[in-house]
Amino acid sequence: MLAQIIIGLIILVVISAAAFGLYASLHSSASSNNAQQYVLNLRGSVDQMFSSNPNFTGFNTQQAVNAGIFSPAVGNTLASSKVTAPAGFTVKLGNVSGKNNEWTMQLGNVGQGQCGTLAGSFTDSNTVSIAVNGTTTSNPAYSSGGGGGGGGGGGSSTWPPSTATLIGSCQAGSNTITWTFAN
Repeated sequence: MLAQIIIGLIILVVISAAAFGLYASLHSSASSNNAQQYVLNLRGSVDQMFSSNPNFTGFNTQQAVNAGIFSPAVGNTLASSKVTAPAGFTVKLGNVSGKNNEWTMQLGNVGQGQCGTLAGSFTDSNTVSIAVNGTTTSNPAYSSGGGGGGGGGGGSSTWPPSTATLIGSCQAGSNTITWTFAN
């Protein structure tokens, strides 16, 4: 009788552990999907903000905050022009020096589980480059033709970049992802 109770408890523990593992997996997947939807909406909001005049000279996070792009109603935390998204990563927007038709979106403090999913969110023809933790993959359509040495080796000249390339740059702990867009 005692053996049957112990076996029953062991089975209960195994089933509970499996159920928790499934829940954690689904929650992590949902969190990544929500974070990806957040950055997709953010890019769309910035594009819409500049649709009539795509000149990003002087564009920065504070300008987007003032325009109402980062609504606290959807869970953004605003503190002295620093934005923290509902998923916990920080968001920084800016212009590209010397290029009035390009802008950047940088996410900081991105967890490893979200890094690969988020990094691959934008691989369309208006994406100039993607940098994950300083490793940049550039869209050759925006290369300024001209020499520049080095042949061989490539990956960075292939567009869109492979998911494996982007995930390979993600690391345990905190990650930084920066996209540069052209309009």
